Amino acid sequence: MNVTAILGAQWGDEGKGKIIDYFVHHQEHQQEMVIRGQGGSNAGHTLIRDDGKKIVLRLLPTGIVSTKALNIIGHGVVLDPVSFLKEVREIREHGFEVSSKNLLLSERVHLTFPWHRLYDQQNNFVGTTGNGIGPTYSAKALRENIRLGDFIHSPTIAFEKMERLKKNFLATYKGNFEQAQFEEMYLKYKESILTLINDYSDLIQEVHPIIQSYLKSNKNILLEGAQGTLLDLDMGTYPFVTSSTTTLAGLCIGSGIAPNQINKSIGVFKAYVTRVGDGPFPTEDLGEYGKMLQEKGKEFGSVTGRPRRCGHLDLVLLKHACELNGFNELVMTKFDILSHFSQMKICDRYNEASSLFALNRLTPHYKTFNNPSENLNEIITFIEDFLQTKISLLSCGPKRDDLVKISRKREELKKSAH
Repeated sequence: MNVTAILGAQWGDEGKGKIIDYFVHHQEHQQEMVIRGQGGSNAGHTLIRDDGKKIVLRLLPTGIVSTKALNIIGHGVVLDPVSFLKEVREIREHGFEVSSKNLLLSERVHLTFPWHRLYDQQNNFVGTTGNGIGPTYSAKALRENIRLGDFIHSPTIAFEKMERLKKNFLATYKGNFEQAQFEEMYLKYKESILTLINDYSDLIQEVHPIIQSYLKSNKNILLEGAQGTLLDLDMGTYPFVTSSTTTLAGLCIGSGIAPNQINKSIGVFKAYVTRVGDGPFPTEDLGEYGKMLQEKGKEFGSVTGRPRRCGHLDLVLLKHACELNGFNELVMTKFDILSHFSQMKICDRYNEASSLFALNRLTPHYKTFNNPSENLNEIITFIEDFLQTKISLLSCGPKRDDLVKISRKREELKKSAH
């Protein structure tokens, strides 16, 4: 049994897609199964092909670009049928196969419907993507939603329920939007569901036994996290969070793989910090440094295109992520962006004696490193000693193999007092 989980250690957009792509393809790590366990079409994993073309995956696991991995969309994911079919068309246009040979959808996934998207867009007080993710998870928790498998096993009942949910929504909210537009949207979703159950029925399965068979055969399995730890529904910056569990615990729930079956947990973090949407951000830089990070780092959302808020590396929050996920290793991305700067500031504590619950009231204390590119070893040592977790890879460019291995062993870490 060889199960590796790769998760974001900040507010998402850490570069997980590239790192997962590396693990999927690299001979040393080559994965035979890749499982997406939570989130929805609000997450965007960006891959840069060898020819320089960009691929953005929202629902499809990153292993879809591999010829050897079986990809699973697990039951913890909420699936927008329109977005899913659009993404399948796009990935096929890039020359990749999508069939039951390399992709399976859990019949237990909950579906996003038009009313989820409309409600999200009209009640968006925390700066979400407006893709209906929160309302879908809410309906799931209220036991009012419809799963993909319901349309396979009991289609008449499922479509009747879909019609009933539509009428209930119209009765409550019809004055808030153009009804003709809603009806058009509803028909598009209904057609997409029919396409799924008629043309893709072989992809829709009870995937748990298949995952278990891979575990028993000791095959390499990769759990792909979406968003980032600090957006976790329980342990993130609530209410400015996503609606799923974005920690290792969420991947266990969303994949059906037990915690004691996971061999390695890898956290991905940027050499600086970014955040999309509202919410506390202690190390945010609203001056020229932050603007330059946004410009040089091309910090715009891969799904929404929204500019990302930028700031300095926060080791207090990164340690929080390490503790929640039990990271064995870390990957630092985008350090190459700091070559444009004469200084790198790293938050090593907050000036106030308060818990992370009151994050918006905390002010950071910084340790400053001059000429970061020339002092990389010193910076890595400082980060590793603070976190007591080794950095195994350093990303220094957008392509899959723009990576540097770091061989410092865990036992070499200084026994710091942090």
